[in-house]
Amino acid sequence: MDDEIYCIDFYASTRILLYGGKNNKCIAMNVDTGDVVAVVEDFDDSVVFCKFLDSEKFIVGSLDGTISLMTFEGEINNVCLNEDIARMKIIGDKVVVGTEVGNIHVFSLDLCFQNVCIGQHSEILDMCYENGKLYTLTADSFVMFDSNTHQKLTGFKIKNGLCLDKIPESDVICIGSENMVVISKNMNILAKIEVEGLPLCALYMNNYFVIGGCFEYILLVNIPMGMRVFKIPLGTIEVWDIRGDGLNQIVFSTSCGLVGHGDIRDEKSFKLFKTDLRSIFDLCFKDQVVYAAGENGYNVIDLCDTDGLECIGQR
Repeated sequence: MDDEIYCIDFYASTRILLYGGKNNKCIAMNVDTGDVVAVVEDFDDSVVFCKFLDSEKFIVGSLDGTISLMTFEGEINNVCLNEDIARMKIIGDKVVVGTEVGNIHVFSLDLCFQNVCIGQHSEILDMCYENGKLYTLTADSFVMFDSNTHQKLTGFKIKNGLCLDKIPESDVICIGSENMVVISKNMNILAKIEVEGLPLCALYMNNYFVIGGCFEYILLVNIPMGMRVFKIPLGTIEVWDIRGDGLNQIVFSTSCGLVGHGDIRDEKSFKLFKTDLRSIFDLCFKDQVVYAAGENGYNVIDLCDTDGLECIGQR
């Protein structure tokens, strides 16, 4: 497989892998048998998002703004935004879509109900959603909306915003911007942390903000310990994206097509594994297995059986 794959997901109980990419298709495949369960090919542009809702239903999004609710037998519902998708997530019971023109669309999972928040004026780089509040980031501004009334609740200008995450059931947010990570709550800055480069991804997990980017480490900010900062050294590796298990383990993609894995409590646990992908566009981390989508298709890395994998380094 040499096609560029931009998105990937896996449903463990059915053993079905879902992926889509440059060829305008979304494919569902049984990983045990290699049998293709379904092929969705009604898109006019690259498939940039796919995610299971349950064992039978899944959501697919294409770059040109077409979003479909599917089963393996066919389509249930479909919407077209007429805007290119910049960022798309399923958060709780919502499908949240940020577009390149700065609009944010919030759908119910059946795609029957939609709210649109207008107020950002450039490409949506990241977003979070919780309890009707929509947190959005562009390169030059952060804006929080009430997604039900569409009203802007608060916001501020920033310089070269890049990534965003928040603590659940809280208004504490983490924003990565040029040479800086800022943690704030209700417009009050709790911490400013300088970094030697661009923070590209942020993840909140088990009392930590975990930040990766164009610097030689993974940054950990411990919230209960008064924003105490730790660094996991990685050498010259740049981290592009991070996924976590919700407890202590993370996996991450790098600028040179490596997949990293480790326990944030122990920097010596971190390992880097070689892939065939060159560039990695998406990661899925389920049951100690990493599914990586990239420039040359996808790779599967079983962290419980790494004997056949080329390990580039270990801290």
